[in-house]
Amino acid sequence: MVNEVSTLAGYGGDDGEEEERCKDGEGINARFGQTNGITVDKDGNIFVADGHPNYCIRKVTPLGVVTTLAGSARRPGYKDGTGTDAQFDDPAGLAMDGDGNIFVADSHPNHCIRKVTPQGVV
Repeated sequence: MVNEVSTLAGYGGDDGEEEERCKDGEGINARFGQTNGITVDKDGNIFVADGHPNYCIRKVTPLGVVTTLAGSARRPGYKDGTGTDAQFDDPAGLAMDGDGNIFVADSHPNHCIRKVTPQGVV
């Protein structure tokens, strides 16, 4: 039996500049900041709480395509909205219900649980 570890999405190194740490894309062309938590839906999509400096929720398909579902890179805060209009400050743990809604522990300084629909509405 051979155990193998591979990278589905993102790059296992430091890109240096914060501007390069939030990039949608495929496989190793995508970039993350602090990956703080994940959850998986029934279709095998992975949702990632991407903390500093990105402050957003990212979606990774089973093929490794990364898109930003909600939140906006380098814009921390507290704001309900759709897609990049929403703001998080420190998204950490994630959980998903049977309808595909994602619940986000939006930590310090927001101290709340946020709900994100499958369409990216917060």
